[in-house]
Amino acid sequence: MSNAKECGNKSGCFKESGQYKRLNFADLGYHDNYWDPENSAYNSLVLNDGVAVSFSRSFNECDSNNLAGSTNSCARIFLDINGRKNPNQLGRDFFIFDIKEDGLEPVGCNSNSSYCNPKGSGTRGFGETCACKVLKEGAMNY
Repeated sequence: MSNAKECGNKSGCFKESGQYKRLNFADLGYHDNYWDPENSAYNSLVLNDGVAVSFSRSFNECDSNNLAGSTNSCARIFLDINGRKNPNQLGRDFFIFDIKEDGLEPVGCNSNSSYCNPKGSGTRGFGETCACKVLKEGAMNY
């Protein structure tokens, strides 16, 4: 990580606003309450292999947070496994993990949430829980 590119809370590590999509191709706006890499509470970097990583702010009380697809999250890690390259889509190359008091967990694993359906309407097609689904099944079976 010594040669990682640090963006802090500035642009350059992730695609710009409006360039990310949900699994069902709806826009993933930075206003979606859980990801905004250009917000002062987030810090981002690009690893040597091109993976973009953003760390959300820590929450005051881990046990009182109920975020999309998760409960008891202390903070979040957002990964775009191929950086600024396409498809820039939640559940395809962009995944979310929760930092919990007892470790790291893909979003949705503790709630059996089913927000990983590309044909789903509403929240069912958002893609927040796809990291959990891929790790459980060993493939992108969607």
